[in-house]
Amino acid sequence: MEICKKINQKYLNENPSKNAISIDYNGIKIEYTSNQYKAVPEGYKPTEEEKELEDKGILQIGYGSEETKVSQNQSVTWYEDGISYCILNRDYTELS
Repeated sequence: MEICKKINQKYLNENPSKNAISIDYNGIKIEYTSNQYKAVPEGYKPTEEEKELEDKGILQIGYGSEETKVSQNQSVTWYEDGISYCILNRDYTELS
């Protein structure tokens, strides 16, 4: 199982997320994504609708949870000066 993957600008350019919004800021490509994450027990069979949402990059299903739990994820990713950055938000919806 691969947990970490070397990410560089070439990888980000060649493997954009399916539902990503990208902008260029001072020559740096910044990518924003938002999707729903559904943790499910082993043996869970996704519905046809869930399969379609997975294909669009709107839903990600993770197997191995004791119970079904749904969360909303957002991320901002960029590569700068040899370092890849990712800010991940899971279910935080309040601004202060």
